Amino acid sequence: MLVRSAAVRRTVQAIAIALLLTVFALPFGAVLLGSLASSWSGALPSGITLGNFVAVFGESGTLGAVGASLATAVVATAIAIALATQPRCAHVHAAWPSRRRVRRLAGIAGTLSARRTRDVALTFERVMAG
Repeated sequence: MLVRSAAVRRTVQAIAIALLLTVFALPFGAVLLGSLASSWSGALPSGITLGNFVAVFGESGTLGAVGASLATAVVATAIAIALATQPRCAHVHAAWPSRRRVRRLAGIAGTLSARRTRDVALTFERVMAG
């Protein structure tokens, strides 16, 4: 971690945990409360029931839809993980561009507003070609 002070590190970690809980755990909690609610008309559900689960698992057509939904979620998650981790692993074997090429690309990006789009595209193609 880039923070060397223990007190500041704990503060940064506490903020990160609070942010992660807010972004990820709170929506899951709301979905769980919604699935257990008999009705929800205010800030919180007015009653708790397991009738929603009995209705879902009691009917064969609904159970098939839940199974298809879970299978889709598992496949989508596997694809997302594969796509997210592939670039992390690929950089180990790929050659990094030279500093000169990176500087030239940065120069092109810096003058982007001053040049016409066509000229920038041609210059970028020349730099990438070598």
